[in-house]
Amino acid sequence: LIQEIFLDPVITPTGVSYEKSFIKNFFQKHGPQDPFTRTYLDPNIVFNNNALKSLVRNNPNLQKWIKYE
Repeated sequence: LIQEIFLDPVITPTGVSYEKSFIKNFFQKHGPQDPFTRTYLDPNIVFNNNALKSLVRNNPNLQKWIKYE
């Protein structure tokens, strides 16, 4: 949806990953719904996607695009 490299990815029960800041903003604007499916999504069951985070951080081809804060 935002077409950027994940810095702090989270995953939903449906298996879709989002950037944490994106999903937080989405919840604030639209309430507890999945941005992709538009179905109810309990914010308490959105978890860090550590596998994806590690994959992105350890990929040398992506390092030039990542801006760590």
